[in-house]
Amino acid sequence: MANFDLIAVDADGTLLSSDMMISEENKRAINYALDKGIHVVLCSGRSIDSLNIFAEETGLKQRERFIITLNGAAVFDSMNNELIHSATLDAKTSLLVIEEIKKQSNSGLNFDLVIHNSDGFTYAENTAGEFARVYEKISKLTLKIVDDIAKDGVDDELGVNKLLLIGENETLGAVEKALNSLNLGNADIFFSSEMLLEIADKRATKGNGLAFVAEKLGISMKRTIAIGDHCNDISMIKAAGLGVAMKGAVDDAKAVADYITEKSNDENGVSEVIYKFIQ
Repeated sequence: MANFDLIAVDADGTLLSSDMMISEENKRAINYALDKGIHVVLCSGRSIDSLNIFAEETGLKQRERFIITLNGAAVFDSMNNELIHSATLDAKTSLLVIEEIKKQSNSGLNFDLVIHNSDGFTYAENTAGEFARVYEKISKLTLKIVDDIAKDGVDDELGVNKLLLIGENETLGAVEKALNSLNLGNADIFFSSEMLLEIADKRATKGNGLAFVAEKLGISMKRTIAIGDHCNDISMIKAAGLGVAMKGAVDDAKAVADYITEKSNDENGVSEVIYKFIQ
């Protein structure tokens, strides 16, 4: 009998190779786990539209109910794309963040802002540049271009799922410092990759998303596995019964992991975990 009943798998840097593909070996491993009666849930910073593509490729769309998106800010029933759980950053805080971001942009720093709104759209201003376009392509989504992102991209009642800055790491580090000086008690500011700085409600974490799904499935957190590679994965790596960091993970993720893969995301590291711990 398997010691685990639920596996949460990050996408970028974990399930996906460096060329943004899912290997046949990883697909076989996922379906091996599903055949054993183990739930496998995608848990990523990506949007539902983006993750649905990977769910189709792996067979999870037909065989698994839940998808954790936007770093836990939104959980979907993947069978019908129904939003069943969300944790949004309130409008007042979101507008304060946007004001500071525009101040930093006007000072000469080069980066782009997109907003994942609670209405399901991803917004960018008509002044957005190449960083936003690259993000749009890699994330496999279509940006909704607006004249004023503060006016059109923030829901007055529900706020936003997350604000995302795309740019060079050094530039975003300067913006992060400025945002931290605002002392936003209800917001988390963190890097999800070298070129992505995110601002979201403190409740919007992968760990909380995993806990929500586990509760829905009636599964103890002790019987869960979480696999990731970056700072936004730390909460679920710590929360899971078995927290796994990829071979190429950032040091902070490795520091809290129970197991570090011998293989990287380009060497089918996810399949290594599944075959090692699901028997």
